[in-house]
Order: sequence, then C-alpha cells, then structure tokens
Amino acid sequence: MKKISLLTLFLSLLTSAPVIARTIRFKEKTNDGSTLMIYTNYEPVRQSGWTVFKYGIRKGNTYRENIGVTPYCSIGKIKRDETVAFLQLPIPGWATPEEVRHIREISHTENLSETIKVEGWLVDAGPTINVIAADSPGSKAVLESVCSLVK
Repeated sequence: MKKISLLTLFLSLLTSAPVIARTIRFKEKTNDGSTLMIYTNYEPVRQSGWTVFKYGIRKGNTYRENIGVTPYCSIGKIKRDETVAFLQLPIPGWATPEEVRHIREISHTENLSETIKVEGWLVDAGPTINVIAADSPGSKAVLESVCSLVK
C-alpha cells in the first residue's frame, strides 16, 4: 500500500510540474544578418484565415519580441489563405496586455487583407503597420515553422 501511495504521489508531482518552454533559433539569417526564433510555449493561433504568432529577433546585442500576423498559412504550408476575412484577429491566450494592444492595432488597419500582398507577416511598429516579407532564409524558415504548427 505504501508503494502505491508513494508512486501516486511521485506521478502527481511529475505531472503537475511546469512545462519548460524551448526556444527554437533558426540557423538561417535574415537579410540584415539577424537571428529569428520562436518559442514552444507560444503556439500560433489561427482564425478567419489569419494566423497570429510570437517570435524573437536578435541583432548583435539587441533582442526584441514581436507579434506577427499573417494570412499566408493554409493547410500547414506557406500559401495565402483566400478565406481571410475582415473580422477581428484572434487573440492568443498567451498574449500580454501589450501584445493584445498590438494585435488590435493591426486589426484596425483599413483593408487589412490588401495590406500584405507578399509572403510574410504584419507587425505593429508604433504609428505604422510594417510588412515583413519572408524574402530571406531566416524569415522564410520562421513562416514555414509557424504554418506547420497551424493546420
């Protein structure tokens, strides 16, 4: 009986332990030599043809995280989802209040689906919404990885 109780206690501690997130750094670089990364604990979210994801970018000694929004994920591949709608973008459960604000800023862009006409994603950069083209080995690798996670 003691063995079963100890085993049960051990298993309950093991299963309630927090999951450690893993950072996936892509060896491929962007056009300016930056390194991009995604995190296993921030799973991309897809709704109405739009995919929202979080990624990191390191250039030299500087590092920042961005929220990306793309219509270029369809059936697990980089392909424009022609069902993109002008609906509110999905808000991931992991998004901080600041990240929610960035997503809402992007979703208020007039003609959002027409803003991005190349494979890539949108980023809220303060007063403007920037298009990040997946035109480098690094950005292409991030978009491929994100798309493979949402089917």
